[in-house]
Amino acid sequence: MSFLEVIDNLIVELNLELKKVKEAKYDKEYHSKFVVEKMNGYINDFMKNDPDNPAASLGKALTKVPQVVTDCFDHVERIESNILAAGSAYKKVRDAYIAYEKSQKEQDVKEEESTLDEDDSRELKIRKIGERPVNKLKDRDKKKEEKK
Repeated sequence: MSFLEVIDNLIVELNLELKKVKEAKYDKEYHSKFVVEKMNGYINDFMKNDPDNPAASLGKALTKVPQVVTDCFDHVERIESNILAAGSAYKKVRDAYIAYEKSQKEQDVKEEESTLDEDDSRELKIRKIGERPVNKLKDRDKKKEEKK
């Protein structure tokens, strides 16, 4: 499995997780479980501090309900933003890897061209303005004249 395939699979998995999080954002059961777990934790903490007065512990815990509900939505949004950040990071890595491979291929092609140029025994000469080009067909013209 190539590196690009692994990255593409990770991007697909992140997109699936993003769909789950977007569904959880509007899922009543998810939010209720989150709030219940947090509230039970607060009740247990307050009961440890004041075991003789359960009503006061329950009252203190109930004052935390708005904060817990807000935390629930913030939690889902934080997960969603983390998934989006990871997805964009994977895409940047993928694009950088593709650009790196492309530059490597171009470099290999340039190296091959340079070796071909070195093998070429002809010397290239740049003409100055007004200078006539070398007649490379001179030998052919002589052969044609000789045949006639």
